This record gives sequence, C-alpha cells and structure tokens, in this order.
Amino acid sequence: MSAIKSKQPLPRFYLSAAPVLVVLAYGIWYWAQSHADLVDFYLKLNPAFYKAGQWNNSFFTEGVKSQGNWWCAAALAASVFLGWQLGSRRPVFVPSVKLSGSTRLPLALIVLTGTALIWKAWTQSHYSSDEVFSAIALAELPAFQTISYYPLPNNHLLFNLINGAFAVATGDLVYTGRLLSAAAFLSVLLLTFFFFEKLSGKRWSSLLFTLVIAVQFPVWGWSAQARGYEMMLFFGVISLLAGWRQLSQRNSGSSLLFSVTVALGMFTQPAFLFWWAGLFTGGLLICIGNKKALLNWLTANATAGALSLLLYLPLLTFSGLEALVSNPYVQPSAESTTAFLSQLQAQNYLSGLFKEWLPLPGSGWLAPLLLAVSLILLFRSGKRQGELACLVLGVFTTTLVMVIILRKAPFYRVFITHSWLFWISVLTVFSFLLKTRLRPFAFAVVIAYAFYSAFINRRLIPHHLYYYDVNAHFQKLEQCQLPDLRGKKVGLSDESFYWWALLKDRGPALSYGTRSLDAQDLIVIFENETFDPSSQGYRQLLRCNGFVFYEKVE
Repeated sequence: MSAIKSKQPLPRFYLSAAPVLVVLAYGIWYWAQSHADLVDFYLKLNPAFYKAGQWNNSFFTEGVKSQGNWWCAAALAASVFLGWQLGSRRPVFVPSVKLSGSTRLPLALIVLTGTALIWKAWTQSHYSSDEVFSAIALAELPAFQTISYYPLPNNHLLFNLINGAFAVATGDLVYTGRLLSAAAFLSVLLLTFFFFEKLSGKRWSSLLFTLVIAVQFPVWGWSAQARGYEMMLFFGVISLLAGWRQLSQRNSGSSLLFSVTVALGMFTQPAFLFWWAGLFTGGLLICIGNKKALLNWLTANATAGALSLLLYLPLLTFSGLEALVSNPYVQPSAESTTAFLSQLQAQNYLSGLFKEWLPLPGSGWLAPLLLAVSLILLFRSGKRQGELACLVLGVFTTTLVMVIILRKAPFYRVFITHSWLFWISVLTVFSFLLKTRLRPFAFAVVIAYAFYSAFINRRLIPHHLYYYDVNAHFQKLEQCQLPDLRGKKVGLSDESFYWWALLKDRGPALSYGTRSLDAQDLIVIFENETFDPSSQGYRQLLRCNGFVFYEKVE
C-alpha cells in the first residue's frame, strides 16, 4: 500500500518538472555556445530567410547574445515558479456543454451562417501583401526560426507556427492560414452563443445576439485572412470567460485556463498585452476587500507572465527585446503627451475606431455613450453582471491609459477583442430588455441593426482591413506581361514576396529570399532594393509597377 502511495505523486511531479527541465536544457545549450556558434547553427536551419544578410548584424548581435544569457536565467526562475503552480493546482477547467435537441438547431444555424460569412469574405478578397509575407517569409521557415525571428510585427508567432506545420501537405500557407482564422471565427461564435445562453437562458435571443456580433467588421473581416487576429480574439474570449469564472467562483481550474490562454494570446500577438492588462485591472476592481481572491488573481497573472516568458524565450535570445519594443510600428512617438493627444484628435483616431465597431452616423459619440449606459446597467443588474462590468471597465480604461502612456496609436485591428467586448456589453443590456415590456422593440432594433451592419461591412472587406485596395493591387501587378514560366525556376527577392501570389499558379518552381537567387531562370527584384544581379549573369527583361525582372543569360 505504501509503495502505491509513493507512486501517486509522480505524474504531477513530472508535470511540475517538465518546464524546468526544458528551460534548463535550452539554457545550458545557449550558455555553452559562442555568438559565432549560434550564428552557424541558425543559418544551417535555413540560410535564405527575409533579410538574412542583415540578421547577425541587426538582430542577433553580440549584445543580444549577452542579453540572451540573462533571459535564459530569468526563464529558468520563471519555469520553477510555473512548475510549482502546475504541481499545486487542480486540472485545468474545461467547460462541459449538454446539447439538447433545442440547442442543436441554433448551433447549426450559427455554423452555417458563420461558414457563409467566411465564404463571402474569402471569395471577395485576393491574397493581401501581409498574408503572403506572413506565409512565405515566416510560416514556411523551420519552426525554431518562425518563433525566434521577429523582423516585423507581421510575425504572429503561434499562428505562423501552427500554419507552418501544414507546409508538409500544401504549398499554399495563405490558404491554410485562412482556414485557421475561419476555425477561430466559428469557435468564437459558438463561445459567444454559450455566453449569452448562460447569462439569459434564452436560446433564440442568444442566437440573434451571436449573429449580430458575427457581422461586425473586425470580427467578420479577419475571419478569412491568414493573419493571427481571429486567433487572438479566440484566446481573448476564453481568457475573459475563464478569468470571470475564477473571480466569481474562486476556481483554480479556471485560474489555470486563464493563465494558459493569456499566455497563448500573448504568443500569438504581443498587442494582446492591451487586453491582458485590462483584464488584470478589472480583476483588481472585483477583488477589492477580498485578500484571498486578490492573491489568487495575482498568482494567476504571474503564472501567465511566467508562461509567456518561456514561450518568448527563443525570440528574446535570437532577436532580442528591442525587436519587440523598438520596431517602428510600436516605438513611442518622440512628441510630448499633449502633442500626441492633439494629433489623435486631429486624425479622428477614436472616431474612426468607433466607426469600425458601430457603422452609424455619429458613432464617435454614440459608441462611448452606449458603452457607458451598458456599464451603468450592468453594475445595477446583480453581482455577476457587476463583475462583468468591472472587467469591461478595466479593459477600456486601461487600454486608453496605455495608449496615452506609450504615445503610440495602434492599428485598429489590434483592438479586435475590444470590439467583441463592446458588443457583448451592449447586447447584454438588450438581453435584459427582452424580459420587459420593451421586448418587441428590442428585438426589432437588434434584427434591423444586424441586417444593416452586414450590408455596410461587406463592402469594407478586404480593403478597409489594410487601408489600401487589396484587390486593385493584385490586379495592377497581374497586368505585367511575363513570358511562359511553366517549368522555369523563379527566384523572389526579400521584398518581392508578393509575386508568389501571382506566379504560384503559372507553373514555375518558386524560391524566396535574396540569398536564394543564384541558379534561377528568372528573378524578381523590388526596384528599391540594392541587390543587382547583372554581375551574376542576368540581364533585365522588363520593369513593371515597381518591380524589375531579370532573366538568365544563356
């Protein structure tokens, strides 16, 4: 009997020890290598990646190697904490759903409608430059390079890592990336339905509210794009639901689910930090006066931070922290806070953001008003709804404060999770109205708005996602008169990656990266690149729409 008892803790021990052993092995390997050794290792994985010629001078420098040594030590400490948490907590909470006959029909309608929306967005969108770059310059890399190289914020790490796994089965990772986003979109819709059904107990109103959210521009628009935004929304939804459950029911299984989904959201997109910080603040509001709940909330967030550090360790040790926080897309403005706020106002930044969320006249003041009214009604509707209101308040106020402190206005697409939460708040109030005499009026307003927003938003896809006309760009380049390329070897330089989308169906064998341009029949160079293939036996064939084509001299 005693022998059996001694064996019972072993599975939990292994779970606790796993992160420590993995990080320790990585750290020992990293510490034992010189900068030159690691450069040699990295380039042997695949030497022809985006800006490979600048990599060990601009990204993986001697300074990054030195900092990487310390990051390994920090990650080792974080892994000990994470291992302790894994060993001391209950298994992760996984919601169970009983599907009755009356529930299956709304779910089927959600899946069918969601699939139709995906098809609509997919078929009216040519591949965008960002999709193609993410696919061939990042997802197609060996897995370790995908998660450790961060030349641009286009690298949505977890999304590209998962998408890259499909490279063995297909040569079109934009296609598989769109499938990943579609799956995340449908998952978000199902989670949204269960949220409303649990809150209101009404299946058909929950179906209606879910479909309203499905046709909102940020949620719908990214459902058929090979980018990580829909995946970020997926993790955002789960982290909110798990965090809310932990705070209201003090459930350690939900706490672990919250920590894991926050870390995975961060691993998908660093901009997930806006969402995480907001949930953290909202949780602090809920925990006021309850020390035990506060300690559990702090522990859950510390666990999320520890896991996030471990997931980012390859990037931190091979690209450095500066690649994350000092690239031009996230670096704070040099102007004063007052000047920054004046610029935001002059650019109508908030009005533009709210117009994406609420495509109605006057959305710049109407959306904040609706959010404020929703918060007031939620606070007055009971304890559970009050806790949700705290999380909503935390997310929006913290995000606003962070934008002001950082003096950087992110692209609107970064706030896809916020747009979902905005509509969750507004529609939750409508769910209360359905229990009053205003029920017919509330139903009429919601149904009318669903059709209206679907009509408006379908015309914004895809060009408004990227702020340029994606389809016109594709068609413009398609007009270039190229020779028959069937059976030819065609090389694409670092900045001519988009030609993959135009040439993939014309029969050539395509290779990407400036370092892979030798021994090609035809090479494509962006006109602003300094690389000149003339000295390598090539001659200019034609120049078209910003690109130069060279053919091999026989």
